[in-house]
Amino acid sequence: MDDSAEKAFALTENSEEAKRYFESKRKKKILFLGSEERIDQIEKRYIPLGRFNVFREEKKKKGAVFRKQAHEEKQNTVYADLAHLELFYVKKALLSKPAVEHSDILIVLKDLPEEASDLLLDLIEFGSVRYEQLQNQLDEKNMVLLMQRGLIEAYSSKTDSVMGIAEVASRGYGYPEENYYVRSKIHVPKIEDKAYDLESLLKVDEVQHTTYPKDPVEHSSGEVSELLGKLFLAEAVFDGIVYLPYYLCNYLQGEEKSRQERYEIYFPLQFI
Repeated sequence: MDDSAEKAFALTENSEEAKRYFESKRKKKILFLGSEERIDQIEKRYIPLGRFNVFREEKKKKGAVFRKQAHEEKQNTVYADLAHLELFYVKKALLSKPAVEHSDILIVLKDLPEEASDLLLDLIEFGSVRYEQLQNQLDEKNMVLLMQRGLIEAYSSKTDSVMGIAEVASRGYGYPEENYYVRSKIHVPKIEDKAYDLESLLKVDEVQHTTYPKDPVEHSSGEVSELLGKLFLAEAVFDGIVYLPYYLCNYLQGEEKSRQERYEIYFPLQFI
């Protein structure tokens, strides 16, 4: 590969195979009711992914008896969409092929008030907290905002309920109290997770056919660096662009004034 050429991840499928994929996703009539979707257009495009080196230094205590403080650096390479502000990573599962996933966490952090985003990041980092811990006026206000936006949820712990019953039984009177917790509904891998390092998992090639459109850069590397730093409590340094190819399908349904349209994207990328 020419060092001066623009880099892009490699696709595994051509346009005909992509068309078959989109055909399988097309909404069809149910028992002859409604109207079917039809494929209006399929095009290949490129997303400008910013490559960022992120690193964070943590203090750790080591030693079983004489505990010594040591510094541990966590670092990784992550890729963020400079056009749509999404964070990309690879999801692996035991019974299925790995797939490229994208999260809107950076958009969420940009749009939230600072105190609300800090609360959300705490819940992402530490899991869940007891509902009672968020009863001060500021946390309660931000908790309501995050719940309204569908970013966090409250739940009761069955384990705690069982322990509560056991405690009541030991006292011989009363009723168990149900404990409630609050947790994030957003999954984001930890800073050190290699799922972020796309170039170590996906085949890299050159950008092909300059006639294929590139999504325009809408967010500066500085803006994205700041959001990544907030997300990971780390320093994020921009290190160039790698283009992510994808297929975009435009579906149409109905006619003229009642016409509806829908878009779907497809990332058939080649893993190493």
